[in-house]
Amino acid sequence: MVTDLVGQDSLIDSTSELIITDTDWHILFRNSVLDFRDGQWDQWVQLYKEESVSEKGLSWEVADKTTGKYYNVHTFAAKTDGKTSLIHHVYDVSEYAGLVRDLSSYSSEWRILASCQDELIQNLSDDPCNSLFVAVKYFDVSHAVLFLDVGGELWRYVLEKEGDTPSFAEVKDVEYSFAPGEQVTLPDLPEKTYMCCCSGRAVSIVGYAMFVPIPDEKEKRLHSMLFNEFKLYIEHALLQKQIIYENEHDHATGLYNKGKLNELVSSSFRNAESIAVFNMDVNYLKRVNDTIGHEAGNSLIRKAAESIKAISNDRVFGFRVGGDEFLVVAMNVTDQDTEELLRVWRRKLTELNEDKETPECIIACGLCRQYAPYDLEKIMEEADKRMYQDKRRIKIARGEDPDQR
Repeated sequence: MVTDLVGQDSLIDSTSELIITDTDWHILFRNSVLDFRDGQWDQWVQLYKEESVSEKGLSWEVADKTTGKYYNVHTFAAKTDGKTSLIHHVYDVSEYAGLVRDLSSYSSEWRILASCQDELIQNLSDDPCNSLFVAVKYFDVSHAVLFLDVGGELWRYVLEKEGDTPSFAEVKDVEYSFAPGEQVTLPDLPEKTYMCCCSGRAVSIVGYAMFVPIPDEKEKRLHSMLFNEFKLYIEHALLQKQIIYENEHDHATGLYNKGKLNELVSSSFRNAESIAVFNMDVNYLKRVNDTIGHEAGNSLIRKAAESIKAISNDRVFGFRVGGDEFLVVAMNVTDQDTEELLRVWRRKLTELNEDKETPECIIACGLCRQYAPYDLEKIMEEADKRMYQDKRRIKIARGEDPDQR
């Protein structure tokens, strides 16, 4: 657990606001940190809404005569599932506007901030952990730490830069607690005091926190602005990853769904040196649902999924393609590899069936494997045919009518 917490005023800037609009600049979402009205926003944007918003974004300024407030706004376009939205980061810089001696410094900070935004856009689309490389550069520190809590699995990523060579380390199953602006020491890391510079919950199952060494007091204003940028972009990257995950996975089991299967059938699965298809079907699901109840039937589905996860890796893919229908596709495997996958899967299923509080999960499996060149559709058809043969074999062996569900 993070230790030695020392309270201090938060460096998270309370003078900035996030606004998301459609491409006509109509507000879809704002977190309402600042006190201007939606109607004021609609008046401001009339001067800028015809401007072209590039990937690097558009920077603009507002002087609101009615309130005497002065704002800087950075606008950039973001795409999710092919739909374009505009993201506006609004800063209340009223306190700076009247201080002529600070204008030169603020202009420099704004350029740094805009440059940091560009690098975050370029780097975080692939992996939220890339934020560490940007953090080390723009906070001008030797270490940066990112904690991610994804689906209950806790990970810590550490970037340490000595000279020009960065080293990256990741550790699973760590514990942490955090709050914006806290000073902390982190276990198993260099004896430094860190500042929690951003934290939050981007989506329902993702928590995160970034830590950098305590900033110099004279850099507090710039760091406060940077902290807000990292918060915005990390949460955006995590949200994108979550959307992609949900689009590709079956929610009940965590296996890939039929849409992901169709995608891989059209791409990777056609280019392997060899392919093995395991067509699987859970026996007796309807009978269990009708006699014991759907929760008991769901336990059969969960057992089937867990047995498949036991053999899934970067070249073995598990799918739920229907109610009680599953598919495993293994790329670039030999006959020996395929037989070992079958053994491991059966062993895991047997282990799961040792739980006597839930019904026994019996799965029929049809296997077909070929080296390239191969006809993937024919392989899948053959695996399906063999699965039905195995289903009949199981029922006959149990003294049952093979045609009864």
